[in-house]
Amino acid sequence: MKKANITVALVMLTLMMTGVVFGGVIDDFETDIGNWFDPNYSGSTSGLDASSAFAVSTDYARNGSQSGKLTLVDDAAAADGWFLRMNNRTDQIAPDSKLGFWLRASGQDTLRIVIWDNGAGGDGGYEAGPCMTPTATEDDWEWYELDLATAVFTGWITGNDTINSTDFVTIESLQMGSDLDVSDILYIDDITEIAVGSNAAVTLQVDASANPTAFAGGYLKGSWDSTGTYDSGWGGGGEHAAFDDTDGDNVWEVTLDLVNDGGTNTWAWGINGLDHEWIQGGPDFTVPNDGTQTVAIVYAAPIPVDVTFRINSSTVEGIIDTTSGVDLRGTATQWGPGTNLTNVGGDYWELTIALIQNTSYEYKYGAQTVDILDGTVTDYWENDIPGSDYQGGNRTFTTGTEAMVLDLDYLGSGPDNNVPPYTATAD
Repeated sequence: MKKANITVALVMLTLMMTGVVFGGVIDDFETDIGNWFDPNYSGSTSGLDASSAFAVSTDYARNGSQSGKLTLVDDAAAADGWFLRMNNRTDQIAPDSKLGFWLRASGQDTLRIVIWDNGAGGDGGYEAGPCMTPTATEDDWEWYELDLATAVFTGWITGNDTINSTDFVTIESLQMGSDLDVSDILYIDDITEIAVGSNAAVTLQVDASANPTAFAGGYLKGSWDSTGTYDSGWGGGGEHAAFDDTDGDNVWEVTLDLVNDGGTNTWAWGINGLDHEWIQGGPDFTVPNDGTQTVAIVYAAPIPVDVTFRINSSTVEGIIDTTSGVDLRGTATQWGPGTNLTNVGGDYWELTIALIQNTSYEYKYGAQTVDILDGTVTDYWENDIPGSDYQGGNRTFTTGTEAMVLDLDYLGSGPDNNVPPYTATAD
C-alpha cells in the first residue's frame, strides 16, 4: 500500500497584544484543547469529512495522562487528497524563541512551522521553517523543535526568507495536507515555547553530613552540554564541574545555569570520585521554568562485607599449584581478568575480598596454565579449560550484612553441575 505524503505546518500570525510572559508549556491537554479550533472551522479546510475532530484523549500521553488527539477522516466524496487548517489565533511566542512539541504519528509525516512575520518591524510575510521528517515508529513519541533565531527560512506565499518582527508572533493554525485519499490519527503533547536566555540556576548536591568520611569531594556529570543545554549524550561523557564544600558542613554542591526547556526533558546526573571513577547517579529532575531548584543525593559510603570464595580444581586438566593460577571474574571485577585466588593445598584455592552489603553479584572463574617447555601462558575462562563440563549461566550470590563463606565451587563445572568428580565415602 502506498503511504500518504502528509505535510504539516504550524502557521504563526502576530496579534497586537501586550503583557505576554514568554516561555513554558503552552498546551499540555490535561484539561482541554486550549485555544485550538475545531478542524472543520476554517473555510480553507477541504477534502475532510465533518467527523474529523481534535479533542483531549487518554489513549496516549507523553507526559501526564492525556494528549491532544487529532482525528482526520478523509471525505470519500472528494478526490485528490485533503488539506487541513486548524486555527489557534491566540497563543503568542517570542520571535527569537524555540517552539516544540511531542508528536506520535501513524504516517510518514513531514512537518514544518511557518511564521507570519507581522509583528513590530515585520513585513507581514509568511516564512516557512525547515521541513522535519519523523524518524520514530508509530508506537513512539518524537520531539519536534524549531529555533526561530537560527533556522533558515523560506518565504511562503508573501514571505521574503527572513523574520523581522521584534515583539512577538502568535500561533495562527496547524496545517496538514495529503495528496492521497487516506485518513490519519495523530497525538500531540506539550506544545512548548523555550524562551531565549531563560536559564535556571540548578544546584546539584551531595549531602554527606550523616557520614562525613564517606565523601571527600568529586566531580559532576550530567545530561547537558557545555552551554547548559539538555543533551541525552551527557555532553560526550565529560565532567562538568567539581563539587565544593566551602562552609565545611559536608554538603558538597555545584550550581549551574541550565537552559530552561519548559519541562520537556528528564535530566539525569551523577558523581565521579576524586580519581574520576563513577560512584553513583542522582535523582532525575526537570527544568520547567527559570526558577531555582536543588536536587540532592543523601550519600553514605557503602558498607563492605567480607566474602570468601573457595574452589577445587580437580575437575579440569592442568590446574595445579606450581604451573597454574585461578582468578575471580565477575561484577566485582567488571568481568575482566580478576583477583587471583591463593592455593591453600592440593587442588584447593581461596580468596577473601570485601564487597558491598545486600548486593547481588555474578561471577565465574578464570585460569592460567604455563607450558613447562617454553613458558607460554594460556588464559582460559573456566568453561574453556581442557576437561571442563560447564553447565548453566553465571554463578550468583547475594551478600548480607555479615561476612560469608560461599559453598565450594568446582572449577569448570558451572552452577548446574557443581558436583565433585568423586564419590565421598565415610572414614
